[in-house]
Amino acid sequence: MKKEIKVALIGGGVAIIVALITISGSLKPAEISFKTISPAIHNSQNVTGNTSTLYDSMSDFNYRASLAYRQLSHDSTMSAERQKYKNKLPEASYVFNTPNSVKIDNPFTIHFFLNPLDEPKKLEKKLRLIISHEPYGKNQKIEAKRTKWNTKMRVTLTGQDFEITPVEGNTFDGIKTPNSDEDTSWSWSVKAKHDGEALPLYLNIWCELPKELGGPLEMIPTLTRYIRIDVTPIWILNTYWEKWKWILGGIGTVLVTAFGLWWKSRHPESTKS
Repeated sequence: MKKEIKVALIGGGVAIIVALITISGSLKPAEISFKTISPAIHNSQNVTGNTSTLYDSMSDFNYRASLAYRQLSHDSTMSAERQKYKNKLPEASYVFNTPNSVKIDNPFTIHFFLNPLDEPKKLEKKLRLIISHEPYGKNQKIEAKRTKWNTKMRVTLTGQDFEITPVEGNTFDGIKTPNSDEDTSWSWSVKAKHDGEALPLYLNIWCELPKELGGPLEMIPTLTRYIRIDVTPIWILNTYWEKWKWILGGIGTVLVTAFGLWWKSRHPESTKS
């Protein structure tokens, strides 16, 4: 019994020694690897050749994070400077019109006027006189207020539910040099593509930025308006009736003639008498 105990103790001791040797051997590469990496990290130097993948990934991450932080800081500073510039811009009166409801395939015109000298009410009177001679003249809303302006501005009207054409043509980018003592106008011919309720149009106004703030390629938005226009299905019948009534009339004539010929072939005696 004592011999069995001694054998068991010796076997257990051998197993423990083997395990410690194995663990010690596995720790040495990690220690060497750490010693290889740590000086490079401590000295913040780029290591070439047989370097650690871990260090490469950490270095790349730190570099990208640094770039992102600098870009964010630059963007924040630029945004703040642009806002200061916008706040210092002078104001001008503006006015534009929008119909409440329209007919499909019946185009209408939206006007936008800008004037640094006139008051909004004066611009409103001018515009009401103009649209009184246009379709939907009495069924239109007018907004007349104040906004920022500059020596070069861009005004656009967009909306995927409408066909929109500037009066200057499809190639016009909306950029003009406003007059300092009279009206500057932008106008668009608009036609609904389909019926619907509260179909959206977007009126956007920008001012040119100075070169040090990203201009002239970039502009700062100064006014945005969301316009809703109703296009009801009943207008489809009114619009297309003129086109279809001639087709229906022609079909009716053909049917009446065919019926008359059929009747004669079935009742020849009645036709003779």
